[in-house]
Amino acid sequence: MAMVKKNKKSYNFTMSTTTKQKLDEMALTDDCSRNELIEQLINLEYLKRSK
Repeated sequence: MAMVKKNKKSYNFTMSTTTKQKLDEMALTDDCSRNELIEQLINLEYLKRSK
């Protein structure tokens, strides 16, 4: 049985290979997935801009 994802949606986008390498390195350093890191970065930037 497939796991149900609540409040999640799949996205597909392109990025440069160097940006993906940086993302992978950052995720490895932070011990999280790329998806988790992207969400964290977006949420932090959103908070900064909302002030």
